[in-house]
Amino acid sequence: MSKTGNTMFVIPDTHYTSPKSEDGGIDERAMSCILQAIEIVKPDIGVHIGDVGEWESVSHWKWSRQRRPPLQYVLDQLQEEAEYVNAGMDNISAAFKSAKTKDLHIIEGNHEVWVDGLVHENSHLRKDWAPENLLRLKERGFKYHRYGKYIPFGKLNLYHGGHYTGVNHTRAHCMGLSASVMYGHVHDAQKAALNKLGGFHGAWSIGCACKMDKPFLKGRPTNWSHNFAIVHLERGGTFHVDVVDIIKGVCFVYGKKVVA
Repeated sequence: MSKTGNTMFVIPDTHYTSPKSEDGGIDERAMSCILQAIEIVKPDIGVHIGDVGEWESVSHWKWSRQRRPPLQYVLDQLQEEAEYVNAGMDNISAAFKSAKTKDLHIIEGNHEVWVDGLVHENSHLRKDWAPENLLRLKERGFKYHRYGKYIPFGKLNLYHGGHYTGVNHTRAHCMGLSASVMYGHVHDAQKAALNKLGGFHGAWSIGCACKMDKPFLKGRPTNWSHNFAIVHLERGGTFHVDVVDIIKGVCFVYGKKVVA
């Protein structure tokens, strides 16, 4: 898709939402580190790997045990949530603009699919309420890629995640795809690699930037972590991945300490 010989910055699940939300939401310190890191890296390519918003207002979990209320009630909630998600996108767009990043992408996450589901049920809403339109992505200069599609950058494929699961999900991706892949979705950082006769295949799960104390977990410890990824693409498609840990609002980028 994009020219090789470039640097790519990959943002994992952010789950922006209204402060009134019962679940989800961005971790402000993690996001501060990410925005500062973009300024340091000055990437040629910027990718958000999906679940930009929590989109709790149209969550299938929210209405799974009760009848969905009238459409206008749902749209009012969705509009309020979209304002907060767009405020987060404003910050991301501004950071990439300041870094002079021209090649911008967003890959649809399963939470964006919830919004798309509402649009499919009410086709007259598509012009204003489809996820890519709700987030004003054309105006922001982002290319939008549908959920489940693998987007190649050199020999590395990016998608939101979810096709292969389990404890060793990165290995499952390597075995199932026989290709290199990077994804989010599961909110943990994990790597697997296979060297076969056909060559090297790696899989990277790159954590999240959202809150890790979600109420639905009821205090259950998780293996989630705050991360982002820097990918150096060589001409010919070879790539090098650096998954950066953010711990308590601190990370290191190219040897420089970044503090939220």
